[in-house]
Amino acid sequence: MTMKRVLFSTLVVLAVASLAGASDVAVDDTSEYSGTYGMKVTVTDTSPAYVETDTPSGETTYTFRFYVRPNCLTLASGNGFSLFEALDGSDNVWARVVLEQSGSDKVVKFEGRLDGGTYSTSSSTVLPPGWHLIEVTWKAGSPGSLEARIDNNAVEDLPSLSNSTGSIETARMGAVAGVDAGTSGSLLFDDFASFRTDSVIGPVEVFGDVPTGAWFFPDVYAIYGAGVTAGCGGGNYCSYGTVNRAQMAVFILRAENVDECSYAPPTGPGTPSFGDVNSGQWFYDW
Repeated sequence: MTMKRVLFSTLVVLAVASLAGASDVAVDDTSEYSGTYGMKVTVTDTSPAYVETDTPSGETTYTFRFYVRPNCLTLASGNGFSLFEALDGSDNVWARVVLEQSGSDKVVKFEGRLDGGTYSTSSSTVLPPGWHLIEVTWKAGSPGSLEARIDNNAVEDLPSLSNSTGSIETARMGAVAGVDAGTSGSLLFDDFASFRTDSVIGPVEVFGDVPTGAWFFPDVYAIYGAGVTAGCGGGNYCSYGTVNRAQMAVFILRAENVDECSYAPPTGPGTPSFGDVNSGQWFYDW
């Protein structure tokens, strides 16, 4: 099940998922990582704002993946909240993804519930500005485990969890719980998927000419996720194409400002600096 099915069902016909903080959750065509639509969650107070799916059914193995872009979110250092929670039928959270502010960095950590009600917590991983893939495989057992991946790279796992009584019945994504009063702004989500197995879901292929097996796949998708490039059109990246100086100017300015919530170049000078660049050309301001 993809995120877009959950969101459309949630916001249009309320068929397969419920919604908390409806006024702060929106689906639009400016919030996507891939495709046409993504989800924007706006944090205006400490109230939760998330979508919920009830498609899990007593799962003792649950793998989920989503993309998140927290550039437009402001948190005080030390504050954080749950981006994703997987719960049983009594609303006990067995797997949790937490976003926190640590100094100037946004970081993610993962938590797995133990049978006694306490949690095992991973160390924190820094999220640079831009879109990031978050994937988790949770297993109940004696022992169980939680295995996490960020941008398709394995990070610290939580092995040997004593969680044999756990199961997953619902999952929530957004500003789920624990939002502090000093938190404001918005964050974007897209491309949610989940499996009932421990198979790796992996990244979304945005560009038809950049398959996951390509040697340059991680680098291309890193600059795509950071907003430096959107490809060459038609669903392609044109890996071996020529870059002209106008395109180079766009890449450089976007790369210098990847930490911005959104970026537009400053207005160009009233008098052109170059004889072959005039104010009527699309790249003038760049």
